[in-house]
Amino acid sequence: MDVMLEVRRLVALPDNDFSWSSFGDQYTALRELDTHIERLREGSTKTGGMSLLFAPTGPIQELAVSSGWGDEFVELAYRYEIGCAVLHGDAVHFCSVCGREAGRLQVEGDELRRTSFTSTLTQAATDDVRAAIADAAALYTLDPELVPFYCPDCDAAYCDAHWRREDVFEDGLHDSIRGTCPQGHERMLED
Repeated sequence: MDVMLEVRRLVALPDNDFSWSSFGDQYTALRELDTHIERLREGSTKTGGMSLLFAPTGPIQELAVSSGWGDEFVELAYRYEIGCAVLHGDAVHFCSVCGREAGRLQVEGDELRRTSFTSTLTQAATDDVRAAIADAAALYTLDPELVPFYCPDCDAAYCDAHWRREDVFEDGLHDSIRGTCPQGHERMLED
């Protein structure tokens, strides 16, 4: 809701340039935003139509760039994505080198499922994990095994192609997986 209200404020600025936006004019844009805001106020969790507004080269980005608030749009789009991930309990973390999926966290009911190149982890979903599902740094603070794809020193996620992994054995049994990120930082990826 906060993101949508801030977008509405920016769209309502007097000197916006709508020539590149599919909205056509300010009235049309505000009317569409008000419809989405009203649905949110009524408790709707359907964000599909809103997501199109935030898409690359979507109507809000085109308006933002041509009107001089492109940087604000980028921040708002990021906050929107985080909000949707928390709302829907599904977050994909992408590799900061190549853009491939590094890991995914999904909450279904009371269960959290993390899939990554190390393994699949299933555990009870806590309120803290639900709130941080799209924030790898916050998840790392809660439990490093939730984000084996995340390097806290780089503050970045990496996919399997960019972690150098080493299986650690103790007394002949698999004990853990250690990894080295592309920048040379080492950490335990999974215990």
